[in-house]
Amino acid sequence: MKKQMWTLGLLVLAVGGFWAQESSALQDVGGVATHGTGVRPDKDGVYPAGLDVDAPKLIDASPAIYPADPSLASLKRGCLLDLVVKADGTPANIQVSGTHCSPFETAAIEAVRQSQFAPGKFHGNPVATRTRAWVLFQSKEKPAVPEIFSAKNTAPPVLLNAVEAEYSEEARRADYQGVAMVAALIGEDGRPTNIQVVRALGKGLDEKASQAVAKYRFRPAMKDGIPVSTFITVEVNFRLYHRF
Repeated sequence: MKKQMWTLGLLVLAVGGFWAQESSALQDVGGVATHGTGVRPDKDGVYPAGLDVDAPKLIDASPAIYPADPSLASLKRGCLLDLVVKADGTPANIQVSGTHCSPFETAAIEAVRQSQFAPGKFHGNPVATRTRAWVLFQSKEKPAVPEIFSAKNTAPPVLLNAVEAEYSEEARRADYQGVAMVAALIGEDGRPTNIQVVRALGKGLDEKASQAVAKYRFRPAMKDGIPVSTFITVEVNFRLYHRF
């Protein structure tokens, strides 16, 4: 008689933004994202930073202008922005990531738009590159100056609840086991989204691992005391134990 059991692997990565870090290790192969040794631009010709792509640099940050409303003068908010730095250093496609930026969205976006960047480089050549910017609003006495978002000063997500992954019938019949690696964006609410398999097992186990990770719950990553979304990877270890 066979008895199956699985063990949850460690959260092996909780460093950096979705665009600037881990996404650089993903390639779309037959509809499944996998780890690769190279990096390719997306359909718009934009590269993820990391691996062979040097990240853009902020060389002249423009302080954000506070809204005129005096009630906002001492309101603390952090704005996390996704953007593309073009090959000429121009910021483009600036979008707010998350909900904790309100009511400073316009001021944060304009500050990043007015800032100057050095472009990312692929094998030494300037290319359009995805990155993230962080603008912290504390008070009018403290300038809200954009910076490149980094996980080095960010508290990573904390796993609060893991759900046991089911074994697939195909894998059980084949006495098949191994480790699946699943990547996910942990949102400000601690819920995983944008789930992708980055190291595949096959035989239905990748789907089972993804379904389990989708039900995980986390304490979100924190930047300056404010929840932010962060990309991580999770290892799900499938093992079959035999009982005779």
